[in-house]
This record gives sequence, structure tokens and C-alpha cells, in this order.
Amino acid sequence: MQNWVSLRLVVATVVAVAVLSGAGFVTSAASGSGLSPRWRAMPPPRLAVTATGRSRAMWLWNWTDNAAVISFARANQVTEIFAYVAPGFTNPSTIPPQWSIPEWPLIADLVARARAASVQIDALGGDPSWVQQPAVAAAWATEVKSSGLFAGAHLDLEPWQLAAWTTDQPGTIAQTVVAVATVRAGLAGLPLELSLPWWLYQYTTANGTTLDLALLAYCDSAAIITFFDTAAQIESFGAREQGDAASLSKPARLAVETNNVQPPWLTLAGTSAAAFALVLSHVDAANAATPGYLGVAVEDYTGWRALGLAAKHG
Repeated sequence: MQNWVSLRLVVATVVAVAVLSGAGFVTSAASGSGLSPRWRAMPPPRLAVTATGRSRAMWLWNWTDNAAVISFARANQVTEIFAYVAPGFTNPSTIPPQWSIPEWPLIADLVARARAASVQIDALGGDPSWVQQPAVAAAWATEVKSSGLFAGAHLDLEPWQLAAWTTDQPGTIAQTVVAVATVRAGLAGLPLELSLPWWLYQYTTANGTTLDLALLAYCDSAAIITFFDTAAQIESFGAREQGDAASLSKPARLAVETNNVQPPWLTLAGTSAAAFALVLSHVDAANAATPGYLGVAVEDYTGWRALGLAAKHG
């Protein structure tokens, strides 16, 4: 399950980089690299980067061993996990697509273990089809809220994957804003974070508002998708979206990829533990004074674990 969203974002990023390259907007760094029980406890606050610069968030798409996930999180300073939950996850018989077991017992146990380890769990969901089916998005949001499990929700819609993005882009953009607003309403006060690609500011709504600002208005924080293989690229390409988020006083984090995707400059897969840690520390250092900086989010548990980082960061 974990790679389909990554691959969609990879394709979109490659296209965006190609467009900006043709317009002369790509930096030299980019062109040179070749880019359950039901708890009712109050949710913990969203955590900014720690004094050591090592606070992390992590996507979790498909897993079976909760103890291993939490052990990995604690070893790698992960304070927040975006854990995938499919629509209908509270039904004990629901098995998500590409899964082999029901999700409810697993996610309930994960949340219990995470709370004991002071790790925040946010419900991760979203699909391009939700843009045209807001009732599905609303039902998911309501289910997330009513489960009582989660500290927040993390939404990834990616409307640019729809055919309608080409045939009726203005209409699809309008539907996207409605879908996010619908999720926000369904969460009934539960914090909402959005995955926003670094290039989203290039698109506008009917009233001329950039799409990133239109969507940021309905969320509490953002994960800016900056899937590149150097700190310089991550910082450079993420700067515009960080500025837009800051203009609305919305905290934001930058995101990196660790799965094997193509082209290779979109991912840190294959790097050493030391090299990976160094890139993230450079990003943290460069953003030490950035208002609302939440640290780095890693896509995802499977790819990060494959880097061999479970022990420690040096």
C-alpha cells in the first residue's frame, strides 16, 4: 500500500520540475543533481522540532508489527506518525485494499502503544476520487473523529491525478477546496494536516487565490512535499510553500522520500544512515529560525527502515 501515493507524488513532482526548468526557475542545485478501545483523552499538542533538531514525523501505510513500529519511532526521534486508516476501519471485518488482515484491532493496539511511548498518531487518508465524492471524504472524517483514537488527521487528496484535472481544471480545483472543507467539518475540531506539494502555488481558484492558500485556510498544519535528495533542494523548493503557510500562521514541516523511486534525485533511498541523518540535520539547521517549522516528515516507515537507521543517528 505504501508506494502508490509516493509514486503519484513523484510523477507530479517530475512534471512540475520539468515545467519550471523550461521556465528558468530551477535552482542550480536541482538541475545539477540530475530532483479498538475508544479513548477520550485530550490530544497532545503538535510538536515542533526539538532542541537537538531531531524530532520527526513518519508516514505509515502498511504494517503488521506494532511493537516494531513504535520501537523504530522511539529510536529515530519520531514524535508523530501518520497511520493509514481506510474508510470503514472501525468495522472489525474491514480489510483495507492490499492488506491481508482487518485494520481495527491493529490500529487500536498501535495507538495504545504509541500513547504509552509519547508518540502521536494521526489518521492518514485520502484519495483523488474523494474530490468528486465528498460524501466519502466526509464519512471518513466523521469515522476518524468518532473512533476517539487519533490526535489529528492527515489528508492527501492529489486531485491532479484525476482526468478532470486536464479536462476541467477550474472545476476540479473548486471541488478540491470543497472536499477539504468537508473533511474539516467532519473532523469536528480534530486537527487537520494536509500534504501539499511544493509547486501547488502555481494553480489558482476562480477568485485568483493560489490553491495552496485556499487549502491551507481549512487546515491546522501542512506537510510540504519536497522529495529531493539534497538539503539544498529540499530547503529551496520548500521555501515558497513555507512562506505561504506562515502568512496564514499555519505550522509546516518539510517531507523527504526514502523508497526506491525514479528518477533517483527524488529520493534518499540508498544513502547511508550517516548521510541521511546529515541531510535532515542540515534541513533542521537551515529552518531553526523559521516560524512554525515542525521538522522533517519521512515517507515512509518501510523505506526508512530499509536504510538501516533503527539503531541511532550517531
